[in-house]
Amino acid sequence: MNENNERIKKLRKDSGLSQNKFAQKFHISVQTLQKWEQNINNAPDHIIWLLETITDCESKGYVLY
Repeated sequence: MNENNERIKKLRKDSGLSQNKFAQKFHISVQTLQKWEQNINNAPDHIIWLLETITDCESKGYVLY
């Protein structure tokens, strides 16, 4: 499995969100998220960076809009 895809799947699972809720939160189509998690398509590096940065900031109590 692609490393980026594994990282996205871990971020989603750690968040406790379903694929649908995670996709809605980050304005990603559910189909795209599923393809990344199933290793059909590769998630771009910049998407991983953005998702990890956002979730890290949220875990530290920052409010992001």
